[in-house]
Amino acid sequence: MADITLTKWDDTGSSTDKFEFTTKAYDFGTSSEFKNISKIFVTVKNALNADVVYTASYRTSTKGSFTVLARQSSSYITDDQMLDFSPSSPIRCKLFQLKISVNQPVTDDEFYINDISIIFRPLRGYTTEKFETEIK
Repeated sequence: MADITLTKWDDTGSSTDKFEFTTKAYDFGTSSEFKNISKIFVTVKNALNADVVYTASYRTSTKGSFTVLARQSSSYITDDQMLDFSPSSPIRCKLFQLKISVNQPVTDDEFYINDISIIFRPLRGYTTEKFETEIK
């Protein structure tokens, strides 16, 4: 029989030197179709007493490195802020994974992500062969 260790819950704040949040890999309901990712909005709250630089990166597979999409600066403010990480041209993919990182140490009561909105359009009838020919 396995040993079980019980630990008392501690809800005091914690801090980290580098904050990174990575979403799961989304196929937006159909893994066989290509999509155009046209806009990405992230709603955050920055209660730090300093300016923060957010970096959004993405990848279009479950493996490999992330590509930097955009960087946004944010000042101290008590309300939520919507950051626009929209690409300069649409990202064509079957799968999309997003990573948000912050350039300085944060605690859980000073910073949080409230919402991530990704606006995309499915490309119906867009085959793999057509895509590979277009990127060559």
